[in-house]
Amino acid sequence: LADGAAALLLVALALYAGTAFLAEDLRRRTVLPILRRGDARRAIEEDPKGRHTGRAREPGVRKQL
Repeated sequence: LADGAAALLLVALALYAGTAFLAEDLRRRTVLPILRRGDARRAIEEDPKGRHTGRAREPGVRKQL
């Protein structure tokens, strides 16, 4: 009984996370809370155009094809 409940809880968590990440990807903003903290939250909340400034000349960075 406990194994089945744990499995159902894990399935529900996976469905919620998958739905949240898909909605975030489609709308380009956080729709459902995913409880991000620290660097992960800053990476999502900061301006995407300002994120890559100064990296164009770093080794390993190519111009977009």
